[in-house]
Amino acid sequence: MTVALTRLDPHIPDPIESRRRAAGRTVRAAYATIVFGILAFFVVYFGRPILYLGGPGSVSSPRYLVSLPYIVQINSITVVRGGSVKAGEEIGRVRSPQHDEIVATYMRSLADIAGRKAELRVKARVARRISRRGALTSAAC
Repeated sequence: MTVALTRLDPHIPDPIESRRRAAGRTVRAAYATIVFGILAFFVVYFGRPILYLGGPGSVSSPRYLVSLPYIVQINSITVVRGGSVKAGEEIGRVRSPQHDEIVATYMRSLADIAGRKAELRVKARVARRISRRGALTSAAC
């Protein structure tokens, strides 16, 4: 048994169609957004412990030397916490008074060596002249 439903009068508005037309798409979109938002909140809230590991404790990693083992003063830092750093990229600028002191000591030592070399050259020149005079006087005798 097949029953066909036909409308009595095509000019009489259908109550379901007129409600849908009056509500509009924006109201349905707002309702769907709210429903899916609430659903997404519960999925994230209850699904996060499955995806992310969490717990009390501390994270440790091996230490890496960033500069020479001198006492330094940080002048500037060019990276932010949690940012990525590539190999060879500048992460900051430091100044070391201890390093400056070591360089000054080294330069003093170089100056001392240069002074000693000059003094030895003078002594060698004097020794050569004396030996020449000694050779000349012995040859003259």
